[in-house]
Amino acid sequence: MTEEHKILLEELKNKIKKLNTLYVKTRESLVESKEEIEELKNALDKQKSEYEELKEKHSTLKIAKSLMSPDRDNKEARVRINKMVREIDKCIALLNG
Repeated sequence: MTEEHKILLEELKNKIKKLNTLYVKTRESLVESKEEIEELKNALDKQKSEYEELKEKHSTLKIAKSLMSPDRDNKEARVRINKMVREIDKCIALLNG
């Protein structure tokens, strides 16, 4: 093997090492990114459920306020109560079905 071939072979080995190092770093970065994505998805799911809970509480508070306030029209309260009764009926139907 000539000296030129040895130099080329050594350069090739160095490039392969660099490429392998870059591959390992990229793979680690990908794993970290996937973990971060999963954490963000979980956080988003948690936020969505908290939002739904708060929305339900807000609705309940609105109903309570309309029932307690003598200035409010009772029609609005009845409409909301009827809506809740229909939702409860749907839930019962799903549980029985």
